[in-house]
Amino acid sequence: MSKWLKRSLVAMAAVVLVGMVVAPVRAAPVVVISDTFTSTGSEQYNIFKNHRTPNVTNLPGLTWNGESSANTFWGAFISASWRGWNNNTVSFGHAEKTDSIGWGAVGLGTYNDADVLTISADLRLGGSSTTGNQGIGLGFWGTLPTATDASDRLTGFTGLFVTRTGLTLYENGTAGTSVSLTGTVGTHMLSYDVNVATGAISNVTFAGNPVSGFSSSAFKTAATENAGLVSSGVSSGYNGADNFTVLLIPEPATMALLGLGGLGVLIRKNRRA
Repeated sequence: MSKWLKRSLVAMAAVVLVGMVVAPVRAAPVVVISDTFTSTGSEQYNIFKNHRTPNVTNLPGLTWNGESSANTFWGAFISASWRGWNNNTVSFGHAEKTDSIGWGAVGLGTYNDADVLTISADLRLGGSSTTGNQGIGLGFWGTLPTATDASDRLTGFTGLFVTRTGLTLYENGTAGTSVSLTGTVGTHMLSYDVNVATGAISNVTFAGNPVSGFSSSAFKTAATENAGLVSSGVSSGYNGADNFTVLLIPEPATMALLGLGGLGVLIRKNRRA
C-alpha cells in the first residue's frame, strides 16, 4: 500500500473518530411512571386518595397520592367498563358538581435528578364554562398539596394548565405566560420536556402540534419531586386523563476517550510507516 493511500485512510479515520468525540450517544429513555388507568370492570372511586398503584413504575412501592373536593362524591374515578363511556381513563368529579376539583401525584424519588424529564398525558377538557380556574393541568409539585378539600390544588404547582382559551404556564403555583389556542375542549395529548438542572421547559406539543412562547427556570429538582395531574371543575361533562407517562432522558455519553485514543494509535502507526 502506498504512503499516499495510507495517509488518506488515516485522514478519513481521523474524521470519523473526531466525529465520535463531538457526537453524544444518548441512551434510550427510561419509563419512570406510566398509567393507562385501565378499568377492572367495576367503578373505582377516589383512586388517588386511595393510593392507586400505576401500571408501570421503576420505583418500588410507588403509589398515587391525591384528594378531591368534599363536594365531589365520586372524586377521581375510573368508570365501569359496562358504562361504555370514559372507560379506561381517570375522570375528575361528578358531572353535576361545578366546583369539582382535585389532584393526583406520584413521587419521583431520585429520578428527578436526571438532566431531562419528559411528561405527557392525554388530557380531556370537558364543559362549557370560561370563568375561573377551570381546566386540567399536567406538571409537578415540590411539596404535595395538603388541604383535604383540595382547595390548594395549584399551590406549588409547576406545569402547564389547559383551559378553553389555551395553555397557561404555572411556576410554583403562580400563573404566568399564557398561549392562546383554539379547540382545547375534548381529549388532546400534552407533552413537554423539563431540564431539572436549568429549570427550562422545551418541546411543548399539544394535540400533535408544537407550541412556542414558554420560557422558564422553575422546573428544577426541588420543584419536580412529584409529578401528576390537577383539575378544576366544569359546568358540564368531566375533565379527565389517560396515558400518563414520565420518561427519564439519560445524560448523553460521548466516545471522547475512545476517539482520541484511536486517533493516537493511527498517528503512531502512520509515523512508523
